[in-house]
Amino acid sequence: MNRNILEYDPLGTKESIRLFIEMYNMDISISGNNKLKCVIKKIIFIKLFVDNHNPTHYPKSMIFDILSALNSLKEHKQRYYHFNIRSFIENILRTILLLDDSDRTGVNELFRQSRSACNEKDEEIEIINLLESKYTISNNYVHSNLMAGIEIHQFYKKIKEETMQSEITEDCFDQMCVLLTRVSELLIRRFSNEVEHIFFRKKATLSFLLNDELSRLQAEKQLQISS
Repeated sequence: MNRNILEYDPLGTKESIRLFIEMYNMDISISGNNKLKCVIKKIIFIKLFVDNHNPTHYPKSMIFDILSALNSLKEHKQRYYHFNIRSFIENILRTILLLDDSDRTGVNELFRQSRSACNEKDEEIEIINLLESKYTISNNYVHSNLMAGIEIHQFYKKIKEETMQSEITEDCFDQMCVLLTRVSELLIRRFSNEVEHIFFRKKATLSFLLNDELSRLQAEKQLQISS
């Protein structure tokens, strides 16, 4: 990590992370806590992007979705976690397509239009494919009806007693970190000038929230734009 962030944090990211973890207050392992920090850093990056982006409805909904997914993990509600991840993916597609606040495009069309917007750029298509894979996993989980044939009181009991093992929760943190890192990469690839505006003379903060690789990608994109 660039040590400059330890001395100069103009966007207050360290304090935001500390306050979030304090409020989240979940009993997890050191490894799980590190994964959670990774997730929070990416959420902060995306939130900073959203605050400087138009249209606004679906980008803001993205933030609500991912925070709701985190809350579902805290409450050990795996089905609601997938429900929120699914909604997050729909909203990131609407965001990169710059769809207006009243858009009601169906999800299959969103994926089709997103691939078309990428103009066959391999790196971006790869991210869209990842989003579709994650969406399918969550969709299958949300629409699962494996218990539909049992008695209603048994069905309700299963729902009431739903809980997640700590290792499953921490695995979800890991999956969220991967998902949000790739979404952050897609935002850099699609909206490099907006990212540059947000992190002008704050490259140490950008690297702290994402990683050195994505910070270098942002610099490369800006070089390509200016050449």
